[in-house]
Amino acid sequence: IYEYMFYEAKMNRSIMIFSEMEKIPVSKNRAIGVVYNPENEYPGNYVETDIMKRYDAFIFLLETQALNVLE
Repeated sequence: IYEYMFYEAKMNRSIMIFSEMEKIPVSKNRAIGVVYNPENEYPGNYVETDIMKRYDAFIFLLETQALNVLE
């Protein structure tokens, strides 16, 4: 849900640091490390999460790039 909120707000990069925020509601968030299967996208790849208890911060990046290998 947070990914969608940032995307709809057209925020290409954003961070929420939870120690600096008031309590936010429990929501369904995409599980880390899931294998994408469009037939099972929702609810299959989502878990109910109290995001403030699970993480210190939430970082949203609309686009990323692969790292280049250093020689």
